[in-house]
Amino acid sequence: MKVVELRNLYRKNPELHYRKEFTGSAVLESVNSSRIEKPVEIVYELKATGGADIHVKLLEDINYPLLPILKSIKSLIQRMDKKGQLP
Repeated sequence: MKVVELRNLYRKNPELHYRKEFTGSAVLESVNSSRIEKPVEIVYELKATGGADIHVKLLEDINYPLLPILKSIKSLIQRMDKKGQLP
């Protein structure tokens, strides 16, 4: 299973300028090419030393190991941030 895209990313308005919170949905594609969409919450927090901490929470269960999916979503968020595609 792989992460195809993140849809409907909506940025919450936190009071902290170094922390971005998002809600949206992750589009996942299984080995047999069927796609499912699951709601996610993402927290993107800039560290004082540089870099960022990314926390991802899937709001619904999936029938697949969770860690590879979370790792894929985190790397997608990093790529989107480098390209300036985060809301």
